[in-house]
Amino acid sequence: MSGLSKQVQDALDLVRREPGDPAHWVGLVLPLIASAGPRDLLALFATREQLAGDQVQVFFHGLFNDELTHNIPLQDRLILFADHMPADNPLTTVIRFFQACIELDRGEHNGLTHLGDLAEKLGRQGTHFEKIPHLANLPGLMTAVPGPDALENCLQTSGPFLLPEMVWHRRAGGESGDLIFAACDTVYLKRFGRQFLNVVEGLGPVHLHLTNFRNTEDRMLLDAIPAEVGVSVEDTPVAIQNSPYYASARFFRLEALMDAYQRDIVVLDIDLEALNEWPSLLAALKMGEVSFFHMPTLMPWLSHHAAVMWFSNTLRARHFAHQLANLLSHTVMDAQWFVDQLAIMVVALTHKEAINPLKLQNGYSFARYVTPAGSAAEKTDLRTGTGL
Repeated sequence: MSGLSKQVQDALDLVRREPGDPAHWVGLVLPLIASAGPRDLLALFATREQLAGDQVQVFFHGLFNDELTHNIPLQDRLILFADHMPADNPLTTVIRFFQACIELDRGEHNGLTHLGDLAEKLGRQGTHFEKIPHLANLPGLMTAVPGPDALENCLQTSGPFLLPEMVWHRRAGGESGDLIFAACDTVYLKRFGRQFLNVVEGLGPVHLHLTNFRNTEDRMLLDAIPAEVGVSVEDTPVAIQNSPYYASARFFRLEALMDAYQRDIVVLDIDLEALNEWPSLLAALKMGEVSFFHMPTLMPWLSHHAAVMWFSNTLRARHFAHQLANLLSHTVMDAQWFVDQLAIMVVALTHKEAINPLKLQNGYSFARYVTPAGSAAEKTDLRTGTGL
């Protein structure tokens, strides 16, 4: 393998000294993409496959890297690789997955088509990828994204999903300012509601929408909510009592809130420990008609974070909200966790002029401004019904 760059040679030296160490192989991937060719890459990782039988996992982890997320020339090289790799090699599938993710991160619609094609392929023959969650879960995740022929119809029309009746108990008090809005089921309300109301106190009028609301105990919860907080509820049918629907419920109700309050709306997760530097964050959110944190990842279901979103009281923001609810109504019943964020990404592709992604490279670190409440393990338990 003559003519390889010094970076590749240095990475190869580590592999030769300790060939069994997967970390050295992970470190070899990006240098190969940057300065070698498909033939060299395939030959080296065939050796890894013979050695440990894990070339696909190692190769994926080599690409799942912050450097690829931010390095545009390196992304361009990867896309070039995708056009010159043999179709039947599992490493080609990994490269084409990242190619599709890069295209979506750049706002290119063809990324949806490429990701959908990969999901179909993985659904048929995904045995190489069972140990890579992002690839193993791709067929299920992509049920939330209609094919290109159906997407426009799904954005423009409501699907077969029957939304439960929304019952208004009271409007938020007459406090001026932007409306603070969150939706949750009664389990999350019991665990996080009091802390949430403490966090948002004084930021503006507050409205809560409660899903799965039906019995005497739930009414006692409602009575404990301060009188100035607006409340609406729904008796959620058993058929849709699942975490993807609960995560999406706020977006199904957003248009009704826009109509009722006629003001700008901040949509928040209810599981909040703190909102830090709120004046600075609010000023950044207000720079767009629809704003959200764009996370430093190429994974499409993680990039458009739904924990803090801004919807201005404008026609374009209302159109975004309308299309988001429509898309979710076509897909939420068969969806997995993260369906809400994946749908936001899809709708954002058609609303580039209105959206304002807050990005880390521009100084907008999610962790700087937002502190979630509860551990990931606890919230997984709550979502699956084994918690409180």
